[in-house]
Amino acid sequence: MTGIGPDEKRPPCKKAKLIRLERKYQKLLNRGLTHEAADAMLKQQKPQQQEGKSLEDLLNEPLPANPAHRLEVNDDKLGSQP
Repeated sequence: MTGIGPDEKRPPCKKAKLIRLERKYQKLLNRGLTHEAADAMLKQQKPQQQEGKSLEDLLNEPLPANPAHRLEVNDDKLGSQP
C-alpha cells in the first residue's frame, strides 16, 4: 500500500535545526576536537534571548522628532448630529 504512513525503509524525519547542529558537530570532530570540546563549543555559541520591553517602557518611550505615522484618536459617537 502506498501513501499510508511513513516509509519504513527510511529513518524518521529530523528538523532542519537538528540536522545543522549535527553537521556542525561532525565538522568540529573532523577538525580534531574531542567530543567534550565540540559539545562545549556548540553550547557556548547558543545566542542568549533578549529580554523584551514592558508595556510601560513602550508607552513611555519618547517619540522621534519626525515620526512616519501619527495615531489620531477621535472621540466622536457614531450617528450623532452636532
